[in-house]
Amino acid sequence: MRFALVLAMAIALSGAAWGAGRKVMLADGGKSDYTIVIPADAIPSEVYAANDLAKTLKEICGADLPVKKMGEGNPKQAIYLGIPYDRKESDKVTYGPEEFAIRMSGANLVIEGGRPRGVMYGVYDFLEDDLGCRWFTSKVSRIPKMSKIDLSKVKQRREGPAFEYRESFYWDSFDAAWAAHNRQNGSNQHLTEKEGGHIVYYPGGHSFSMIIGEDQFAAHPEYFAMVNGARRGGYSQLCLTNPDVLRLAKVAVRKWIAEHPEASIVSVSQNDCDGPCECDNCKKVVEEEGAQSGPILRFVNAIADDIAKDYPDKLIDTFAYWYSTAPPKVTKPRPNVRIRMCPIGACEAHPYTACDKDTQFVDILKGWSKLTDHLYIWHYNTDFAHYMMPFPDFVELISSIRLYKENGVVGLFMEGMYNQGGGGSMDEVKSYFIAKMMWDPNVDVWAVIDDFLAGYYGKAGPKMREYIDLLHSQVANGKNHFFIYTSPNDIGYLPPEVITNAEKLFDAMEKAVANDPDALRRVRHERMCLEYVKIARGDKTNLDAFLKVCHDDGMTMISEGQTLNDWQKAMGK
Repeated sequence: MRFALVLAMAIALSGAAWGAGRKVMLADGGKSDYTIVIPADAIPSEVYAANDLAKTLKEICGADLPVKKMGEGNPKQAIYLGIPYDRKESDKVTYGPEEFAIRMSGANLVIEGGRPRGVMYGVYDFLEDDLGCRWFTSKVSRIPKMSKIDLSKVKQRREGPAFEYRESFYWDSFDAAWAAHNRQNGSNQHLTEKEGGHIVYYPGGHSFSMIIGEDQFAAHPEYFAMVNGARRGGYSQLCLTNPDVLRLAKVAVRKWIAEHPEASIVSVSQNDCDGPCECDNCKKVVEEEGAQSGPILRFVNAIADDIAKDYPDKLIDTFAYWYSTAPPKVTKPRPNVRIRMCPIGACEAHPYTACDKDTQFVDILKGWSKLTDHLYIWHYNTDFAHYMMPFPDFVELISSIRLYKENGVVGLFMEGMYNQGGGGSMDEVKSYFIAKMMWDPNVDVWAVIDDFLAGYYGKAGPKMREYIDLLHSQVANGKNHFFIYTSPNDIGYLPPEVITNAEKLFDAMEKAVANDPDALRRVRHERMCLEYVKIARGDKTNLDAFLKVCHDDGMTMISEGQTLNDWQKAMGK
């Protein structure tokens, strides 16, 4: 079931195709009488979408559809983008910035939507759902070929995103075209105004050290956290009840906004280390709030109040992370504050609601959801110490995204292998289905996954699904847990017999795509993830083959903290 809004239109037919039984041919035999019409004041994303639509239709059916602005001639038949040409002013529909509607008006196709991305998303939804296009990765797509396109089969619909902020954080997903096609709007995705822009964070996170640098410790140790009775220098947390720290933070945030006006969200967030302040004033706040998030939220709220005076459209972001995950008892986030929860210690093998390792996190999630309607999540989708290790978290990811939606989360940052070149286990398929679920958590995810496997691995797709199922069967009993820094030597889901069975599946995959060099390369790369586990456990028989595949595929990192070249040297190569 799609995450769709009811389309309140007089001509709506309860989701049925318009003109059932009567064909409306957009194209036939490489010819078309249609023109793509955009508003006279079309914004860049609408121009981009129109040209992309014309290009893709040409690729699908061979027909050339001109793109014209409203008022340039009188088209016989048209695809109207962002133009409710048949409506009275009093009947105009209001759309959110990413909402769209698709409908037929006579023989004309109308794709309406909000700005800056609604119309563009409507175009891609038409190409994807009505014509069967797919953009699996930045390099692998499926554009079907057909001699005829019948618009009578178009289903009327109105849709909007399930989450306001959507970022599948993988190397390949940074590509602007892929992100636009798959309706991503994340800060790190290379979306320009042409592709509708995106939500911009500044800085990316862990920003306390940017507010007050380590070099200030000698002159002002009181700015820094007291831990075990002494102020801590170096990379450490701040004393959040010190009024000078708050004053300097307000100055810093205003400076960031002035220097980065494109940023809609400014991150005021704890450094990536432990050691919250234990001074008397900070301890008092912690006692009042019952959580280490208390001093942070009071600090961030004060900054948010100051910023709202002059920048009512800016949001302030902070983390509920590590020692600060539990919600406070007293203070609530201001409306212009976004809390980003981070399940840093969660078991990724099982649905959080079904795993005894994750009970506390689920309780914390529900606690935060009672305090704010603007909760964000920073989720983790890989083993950051071993990018290549098979990481069967599909069931957990599917469950978690739905859990987040059920608990009022409005923004998702899903962190996988983001380093240059990518190459982590199952990165591409996870990035793809995560993007689909961010738009609609109720999508048939396993159908999406199977569709991807067929498009990406060709004839090896069914066996790749068997491999995925094999891995997940090993954690389905709830006993084999794994986390985002688990060693290959500590996982119970890949005993020797499972690796043997998996290698038989890969033998069959390689045979199936022997005449498809691209699919064969992708299959062999995923096979090397099994080889990585064997190497980590001491079997270096195929180390040279492993390294060749990794280098040939452009990998640069073997883990978040080690380059492939350094790891290779450590292996004696």
